[in-house]
This record gives sequence, C-alpha cells and structure tokens, in this order.
Amino acid sequence: MRKFASFPKPLLATFATLFAAATILYSALWMYFQGWQQPVQLGFDNDHLQAEQCELVTNVYKDSPAETAGLRPGDRILEVDGRQFESSYTLIDIWARHKPGDVVELTIQRP
Repeated sequence: MRKFASFPKPLLATFATLFAAATILYSALWMYFQGWQQPVQLGFDNDHLQAEQCELVTNVYKDSPAETAGLRPGDRILEVDGRQFESSYTLIDIWARHKPGDVVELTIQRP
C-alpha cells in the first residue's frame, strides 16, 4: 500500500487561516442579515399574485393597524403610496423605506 505524502506545515497553516477567515466573514454576514427585520408591520398576512400584480390579504390580525384601517381578508392591494407591484419584493422594499408611525396609502380592490 502506498503512503500519502503529508502537506507542508506552512501550506496547512495558510489553509486553516483562510478557512477561519471565511467562517468568520460568513458568520458576521449571517448575524447582520438575521438581525435585520422589517421595522414596519401593519398586521396582515398576504400572498403575492404575480399574474395580477397585486397582494392578496389572507389574514388580518385583531387590533392591528390594518384592522383599524378597515382591511379585510380577500382584499387585493393594488398600490402602496401610488407604487404598483412589479414583483413579490416590492412590498418589502416599500416597508424598508418607512418607519413605525408613518402613514401609507393603500389602493385596494374588494371582491
């Protein structure tokens, strides 16, 4: 049976350092993005309907700003602050630009 040659110690040390640096970078980025949450919550669940370019309200939480505003399950949100939905990330982008207490205008369609 043939013996495998061992790697030189400086090469192993370089690999170990690169692996440690990559692990630290990955962990830092993961913690940063896990900590980021949408600061705005209106109190409803929704599904994006790509074919209709709107958001379908599936649930409205009790005593939430959405319930106070009169939003109901089955409503379709067509626009937020005059902005139409180009993709499922449009709503996330809109919420990221607001802070709690901001007023948003929803254009909805009721069934």
